[in-house]
Amino acid sequence: MAKGDQRFIQGHPCLPGTLIGKCKTGILLNGDGEKDLLVTYIIGSACFEDGTSPPGTCGNHHEEFLAVFLEKKGTYNKPVVKQVGGRNVRVIEGISARDSTIILDTLEYDNEDPSCCPGKPGKLRLVLKDDALIERK
Repeated sequence: MAKGDQRFIQGHPCLPGTLIGKCKTGILLNGDGEKDLLVTYIIGSACFEDGTSPPGTCGNHHEEFLAVFLEKKGTYNKPVVKQVGGRNVRVIEGISARDSTIILDTLEYDNEDPSCCPGKPGKLRLVLKDDALIERK
């Protein structure tokens, strides 16, 4: 990392100790030669400590998202975000990119998997097109 590289100052989402799922920097995603950033993160159900959580809001429900930050002249733009996983959808295990394709290593739900535990390895491929993440078969 170059001294003075402002993308890696304290609070950058890819630094150790940040509360995100997976993170990949230095991706040349859209052909402009600038290093882009891929981040997955999870939003889960909140439980109030005092026991006043509304019925059905406290538990193991979660949703997982991918955010793509394209770099423009040394700063990241507003992210393009897509839900890519969650309870009874899939779990994201890894993140990479090849050419203009984002590849998420996943655990998919098989017919007999319980809601807690998908077990079938898979891949989700996405491409960025017109400010949207599109699934690619």
